[in-house]
Amino acid sequence: MNLKPAEFWKQAAVRLQHGEELHVLRNLENGTSQIISKTTPFPKTESTGIALLENGSQCAQVLIPQPELILCGAGHIAIPVCQIAQMLEFSVTVLDDRKEFASAERFPGASTHCGNFAELLDSLPMDRSDWFVIVTRGHADDSVCLEHALKTPFAYIGMIGSKTKVQHTMEAMRAKGFSEELLSQVHAPIGLP
Repeated sequence: MNLKPAEFWKQAAVRLQHGEELHVLRNLENGTSQIISKTTPFPKTESTGIALLENGSQCAQVLIPQPELILCGAGHIAIPVCQIAQMLEFSVTVLDDRKEFASAERFPGASTHCGNFAELLDSLPMDRSDWFVIVTRGHADDSVCLEHALKTPFAYIGMIGSKTKVQHTMEAMRAKGFSEELLSQVHAPIGLP
């Protein structure tokens, strides 16, 4: 169904906020747009994310949701990680169990939450565009955060720590039944995929 711009953007905004990637077909002659099924063959878009079709009267575009960084731990390492993520236009949520660390003053522009890591993670909406960075101060909190992240769809999981700390945490995850295939997706030491 072709939608006028105002109605299209209302619907698109809701779907993007829920982490859905949208395939959009725009009619350049009458200004209408439609969201098409991901099962419908979709043209390859250029580096701009847009492909012209039908002699330039239509274009196809992929809209992706703003990526969310869930930063588990609010110590000294978390501050530059948050700043870099914000420069890359991530929405950032910072979690810690210490009120003096999880604060808007330390993390301007981020959503900060203080409390038990498991309860905080349970309260957040999650989707496959979420990135998790685990920089807590201990094995127990790392395990809680990693277990939760592994149970949800995710784009990336990175965890900081010494070889011993990472090994201990991974052994705890194996004991909980997580597969080697899933654990192999965890970047520890943390870094780019």
